[in-house]
Amino acid sequence: MDNVIFIDEIRIRKSIEETQEALNQAKMLISIGIDVPSDVIPRLETILSDLEQRLIDLIEADAD
Repeated sequence: MDNVIFIDEIRIRKSIEETQEALNQAKMLISIGIDVPSDVIPRLETILSDLEQRLIDLIEADAD
């Protein structure tokens, strides 16, 4: 079972990295004056928060 949890952890961490990169890119585009839909930043922040919570839950479940 540890292997499954490890694979899930890797996937979540990779998704977190990709989401952070997308968030950084969106912020950079806004900073240089390129129009980005107003809902992009909040949606990416929500996704990031959800992924971080999933990672926390997974790690805590593994610790039990």
